[in-house]
Amino acid sequence: AGVFYPISRPLLPLILVAVFVGGVISTALVALVSQNDIQHQKDIFASQSQTIHDAVSRKLTAMDEGVRNLAMLFNASTQVEAHEFRLFSESELDRHRFLRSTMYLPLVKDQERDAFERRMRNEGFVTFSVTERHGERFVPAPRRERYFPMVFHEPFSSAAAVETGFDV
Repeated sequence: AGVFYPISRPLLPLILVAVFVGGVISTALVALVSQNDIQHQKDIFASQSQTIHDAVSRKLTAMDEGVRNLAMLFNASTQVEAHEFRLFSESELDRHRFLRSTMYLPLVKDQERDAFERRMRNEGFVTFSVTERHGERFVPAPRRERYFPMVFHEPFSSAAAVETGFDV
Protein backbone atom coordinates (compact mmCIF):
# COMPACT_ATOMS: atom_id res chain seq x y z
CA ALA A 1 0.00 0.00 0.00
CA GLY A 2 1.06 3.55 0.54
CA VAL A 3 3.63 5.00 2.78
CA PHE A 4 2.47 7.40 5.48
CA TYR A 5 4.52 10.55 5.88
CA PRO A 6 3.74 12.47 9.02
CA ILE A 7 3.39 16.25 8.75
CA SER A 8 6.30 17.93 10.32
CA ARG A 9 5.55 20.21 13.20
CA PRO A 10 6.79 23.43 11.55
CA LEU A 11 4.34 22.95 8.58
CA LEU A 12 1.27 22.37 10.71
CA PRO A 13 0.69 26.06 11.57
CA LEU A 14 1.02 26.99 7.88
CA ILE A 15 -1.57 24.38 6.90
CA LEU A 16 -3.95 25.57 9.62
CA VAL A 17 -3.52 29.19 8.45
CA ALA A 18 -4.13 28.14 4.84
CA VAL A 19 -7.33 26.25 5.81
CA PHE A 20 -8.50 29.19 7.92
CA VAL A 21 -7.79 31.74 5.14
CA GLY A 22 -9.49 29.45 2.61
CA GLY A 23 -12.55 29.24 4.87
CA VAL A 24 -12.65 33.02 5.31
CA ILE A 25 -12.34 33.61 1.55
CA SER A 26 -15.02 30.99 0.81
CA THR A 27 -17.39 32.55 3.38
CA ALA A 28 -16.75 36.02 1.94
CA LEU A 29 -17.45 34.79 -1.61
CA VAL A 30 -20.68 33.07 -0.53
CA ALA A 31 -21.78 36.27 1.24
CA LEU A 32 -20.93 38.36 -1.86
CA VAL A 33 -22.84 36.03 -4.18
CA SER A 34 -25.79 36.01 -1.77
CA GLN A 35 -25.82 39.82 -1.62
CA ASN A 36 -25.71 40.01 -5.43
CA ASP A 37 -28.58 37.54 -5.68
CA ILE A 38 -30.61 39.46 -3.09
CA GLN A 39 -29.98 42.74 -4.94
CA HIS A 40 -30.97 41.10 -8.24
CA GLN A 41 -34.23 39.86 -6.69
CA LYS A 42 -34.89 43.35 -5.27
CA ASP A 43 -34.31 44.86 -8.72
CA ILE A 44 -36.74 42.38 -10.30
CA PHE A 45 -39.32 43.12 -7.59
CA ALA A 46 -38.93 46.89 -8.06
CA SER A 47 -39.33 46.55 -11.83
CA GLN A 48 -42.43 44.35 -11.53
CA SER A 49 -43.89 46.63 -8.86
CA GLN A 50 -43.41 49.66 -11.09
CA THR A 51 -45.07 47.86 -14.01
CA ILE A 52 -48.08 46.96 -11.85
CA HIS A 53 -48.21 50.49 -10.39
CA ASP A 54 -48.21 51.99 -13.88
CA ALA A 55 -50.98 49.64 -15.08
CA VAL A 56 -53.18 50.37 -12.05
CA SER A 57 -52.51 54.08 -12.41
CA ARG A 58 -53.55 54.01 -16.09
CA LYS A 59 -56.77 52.17 -15.21
CA LEU A 60 -57.60 54.58 -12.39
CA THR A 61 -56.95 57.52 -14.69
CA ALA A 62 -59.21 55.98 -17.33
CA MET A 63 -61.96 55.36 -14.75
CA ASP A 64 -61.62 58.94 -13.51
CA GLU A 65 -61.91 60.16 -17.09
CA GLY A 66 -65.03 58.03 -17.57
CA VAL A 67 -66.64 59.39 -14.41
CA ARG A 68 -65.82 62.96 -15.47
CA ASN A 69 -67.25 62.31 -18.94
CA LEU A 70 -70.39 60.88 -17.39
CA ALA A 71 -70.73 63.94 -15.16
CA MET A 72 -70.35 66.17 -18.24
CA LEU A 73 -73.07 64.16 -20.01
CA PHE A 74 -75.51 64.74 -17.17
CA ASN A 75 -74.45 68.36 -16.61
CA ALA A 76 -74.90 69.18 -20.30
CA SER A 77 -78.47 67.94 -20.40
CA THR A 78 -81.58 68.67 -18.39
CA GLN A 79 -82.64 65.03 -18.80
CA VAL A 80 -80.46 62.13 -19.94
CA GLU A 81 -82.50 59.44 -21.63
CA ALA A 82 -81.80 55.71 -21.44
CA HIS A 83 -80.62 55.52 -25.07
CA GLU A 84 -78.16 58.41 -24.49
CA PHE A 85 -76.75 56.67 -21.44
CA ARG A 86 -76.51 53.42 -23.41
CA LEU A 87 -74.55 55.10 -26.24
CA PHE A 88 -72.20 56.76 -23.78
CA SER A 89 -71.70 53.53 -21.82
CA GLU A 90 -71.08 51.40 -24.89
CA SER A 91 -68.31 53.77 -25.92
CA GLU A 92 -66.72 53.74 -22.44
CA LEU A 93 -66.99 49.96 -22.10
CA ASP A 94 -65.43 49.45 -25.55
CA ARG A 95 -62.55 51.83 -24.79
CA HIS A 96 -61.87 50.42 -21.34
CA ARG A 97 -62.22 46.63 -21.46
CA PHE A 98 -61.48 46.29 -17.75
CA LEU A 99 -64.79 48.03 -16.93
CA ARG A 100 -67.62 45.54 -16.58
CA SER A 101 -70.56 47.93 -16.42
CA THR A 102 -71.71 51.49 -15.90
CA MET A 103 -74.59 52.64 -13.71
CA TYR A 104 -76.39 55.87 -13.05
CA LEU A 105 -77.35 56.29 -9.38
CA PRO A 106 -78.85 59.75 -8.83
CA LEU A 107 -79.05 61.27 -5.38
CA VAL A 108 -82.74 61.41 -4.43
CA LYS A 109 -83.64 63.18 -1.19
CA ASP A 110 -86.57 61.82 0.76
CA GLN A 111 -88.74 64.88 0.08
CA GLU A 112 -88.17 64.28 -3.68
CA ARG A 113 -88.76 60.52 -3.64
CA ASP A 114 -92.49 60.43 -4.48
CA ALA A 115 -92.09 62.85 -7.41
CA PHE A 116 -89.00 60.95 -8.62
CA GLU A 117 -90.84 57.62 -8.57
CA ARG A 118 -93.82 59.16 -10.44
CA ARG A 119 -91.49 60.66 -13.06
CA MET A 120 -89.78 57.30 -13.59
CA ARG A 121 -93.15 55.55 -13.99
CA ASN A 122 -94.26 58.22 -16.48
CA GLU A 123 -91.05 57.64 -18.46
CA GLY A 124 -91.94 53.99 -19.03
CA PHE A 125 -90.70 52.24 -15.90
CA VAL A 126 -94.29 51.38 -14.97
CA THR A 127 -93.46 49.47 -11.78
CA PHE A 128 -90.60 51.71 -10.69
CA SER A 129 -90.05 52.10 -6.98
CA VAL A 130 -86.99 52.83 -4.83
CA THR A 131 -86.25 49.39 -3.43
CA GLU A 132 -83.95 47.41 -1.20
CA ARG A 133 -83.23 43.71 -1.06
CA HIS A 134 -84.81 41.39 1.50
CA GLY A 135 -83.49 37.91 0.84
CA GLU A 136 -84.05 37.21 -2.84
CA ARG A 137 -86.78 39.85 -3.24
CA PHE A 138 -86.75 43.57 -3.88
CA VAL A 139 -89.20 45.48 -1.70
CA PRO A 140 -89.94 49.21 -1.38
CA ALA A 141 -87.21 50.88 0.65
CA PRO A 142 -88.30 52.41 3.95
CA ARG A 143 -88.23 56.18 4.25
CA ARG A 144 -84.79 57.67 4.96
CA GLU A 145 -82.92 60.91 4.37
CA ARG A 146 -81.56 60.04 0.91
CA TYR A 147 -81.40 57.30 -1.71
CA PHE A 148 -79.16 56.32 -4.61
CA PRO A 149 -81.47 54.20 -6.79
CA MET A 150 -80.07 52.45 -9.84
CA VAL A 151 -81.75 54.08 -12.83
CA PHE A 152 -79.55 53.02 -15.76
CA HIS A 153 -77.28 49.99 -15.97
CA GLU A 154 -75.23 49.01 -19.01
CA PRO A 155 -74.89 46.52 -20.43
CA PHE A 156 -78.57 46.07 -19.84
CA SER A 157 -79.76 42.60 -18.89
CA SER A 158 -82.77 40.92 -17.31
CA ALA A 159 -80.95 41.09 -13.96
CA ALA A 160 -80.39 44.82 -14.43
CA ALA A 161 -84.11 45.26 -15.23
CA VAL A 162 -85.05 43.61 -11.93
CA GLU A 163 -82.55 45.79 -10.03
CA THR A 164 -83.80 49.08 -11.51
CA GLY A 165 -84.71 51.28 -8.54
CA PHE A 166 -82.45 49.37 -6.13
CA ASP A 167 -81.08 51.77 -3.52
CA VAL A 168 -77.37 51.19 -3.56
